[in-house]
Amino acid sequence: LGQGFANGVGMAMAERFLRESFGEELVDHWVYGIVSDGDLFEGIAAEAASLAGHLGLGRLIYLYDDNHISIDGDTALAWSEDQMARFRAYGWHTAEVDGHDPDAVAAAIEAARAQVKLTADGPVVRADGRLTAAIIQACAISGEDFPVRIDEPLHLRFVPETQITAEPDEEIELSADDCDEIPYTGLTFDLGEAVAQSLALAIDPFAEGPLADKARAEHNLAGDDASGPFAALAALRGKE
Repeated sequence: LGQGFANGVGMAMAERFLRESFGEELVDHWVYGIVSDGDLFEGIAAEAASLAGHLGLGRLIYLYDDNHISIDGDTALAWSEDQMARFRAYGWHTAEVDGHDPDAVAAAIEAARAQVKLTADGPVVRADGRLTAAIIQACAISGEDFPVRIDEPLHLRFVPETQITAEPDEEIELSADDCDEIPYTGLTFDLGEAVAQSLALAIDPFAEGPLADKARAEHNLAGDDASGPFAALAALRGKE
């Protein structure tokens, strides 16, 4: 008991090392595991969980079966701490759902895969994580479709509209460490819409694919004609 939990952490560490060494095109997987009360009893699980949180191993997802059962009887005989609070203190994302509801379990897994950590400071909520997506774009030079992988930091700050001090037309100077500040009204905000907008801004509108140089040479594209919204049209002139 507990060793499987620690092994999973080791697998997640290996996944990150390999992905950062060889790229997501070659290494792009997640580590999943099912853990029991007995696993979380063990000290090795606590140490491994603390290390995973410290390293921010975002591609590690455990499903904890909180059934209050141990070999000796009810888990209340041996422990009483709040497991979700303990793992949040380690730096883990946590969610409690009905394990007999497959849709709820699937939704919780998708939320965990989103890799966004929410931190509240009163009504102000900060969202930090990574924005990852695999899309197909048209090359701005050749017009050919090619796959694009987006992977960049995501930093959002949701602030009640009443706390926004800048005037609508006021120019605000931001540093590279600042995050996007998004006003909201009422008691809720739309994280999905904010992430979608961030993704749209992360997409290069004039991306060049692997055939860009070949198309540029074939159609004598140079200078201002070599890139931009009309480059693909220029490359298609001879195909009529």
